[in-house]
Amino acid sequence: MTADLPAPEIPEIVPCPTPVEARVRCGGSLHRIRWEAGRITALDHGVTDLRFRQALETACRCAVVLEAIRKRNTTHNVPAILWRAHQDYYQHRTSLGHGVRWDGKGGWLAIRKIWLNQALRQRHAQIQDTLEAGGIRLVLEGAYDRDGHPQATVLAGRSDTGERVIVACHRAGRWHLDLDALLVASRTTSPCGGADAMWGDPGGYCRACHRSYAATPAYPGGVLRHAQTEKHAIAVRAIVLAAFDAIAPSVVLRAATTYGAFDVQAALARHAIDQGAA
Repeated sequence: MTADLPAPEIPEIVPCPTPVEARVRCGGSLHRIRWEAGRITALDHGVTDLRFRQALETACRCAVVLEAIRKRNTTHNVPAILWRAHQDYYQHRTSLGHGVRWDGKGGWLAIRKIWLNQALRQRHAQIQDTLEAGGIRLVLEGAYDRDGHPQATVLAGRSDTGERVIVACHRAGRWHLDLDALLVASRTTSPCGGADAMWGDPGGYCRACHRSYAATPAYPGGVLRHAQTEKHAIAVRAIVLAAFDAIAPSVVLRAATTYGAFDVQAALARHAIDQGAA
């Protein structure tokens, strides 16, 4: 006769906490923050509003609370009722076998940069849209310090080697345009020698010059050769200058002094603009 085996131990399931709301004083008013099933929402802010406040480093109690809860490494500035619901929820998830709790330390900076970049793109959408209307596509994003705080907004293209080239930088309320960097980016072609996304489309079409440059016996270089011409450099520069003149008249120009190709240098010298302090 065999001894009865002990019944397997069934882990206790921690119940999911019920939704809770807390009120915090933000910008002189009482704002509601709600926690429900793992989601936290600032009920009196739009998502865009919070992203703008974070991007501009403006004091916003709701944004501080959301960030502290996501970091999960401090109770500072977090109402106790929200923190308890937050902790209880992750105990509930763990009891269901959903793995260890995420502490957010490694991933939060990357997530925050995504949010800040989205906010900056909205804030500076007018200059990006104006450039796009002229046929120039530059990437708008933030420049950050080691702690992930935005230091400036940049408009960037790329070089022939694929490295980022900062064409313009927004700092202290105005744009700084680097004409030397603009020339480098305007001469870039795709890895296979096609038109670069900054100024061209597939098929060898140049949006700045409004025509196709397919390789022919009379024009063997195609768009690759066209990208090196002074005509193309002048066209790209004119579009960018017109966009900044319309949107950001306080732009400070840093004029180029040396270029790889003499013909481009001579062409831009004929269309020179007085150099300003960078």
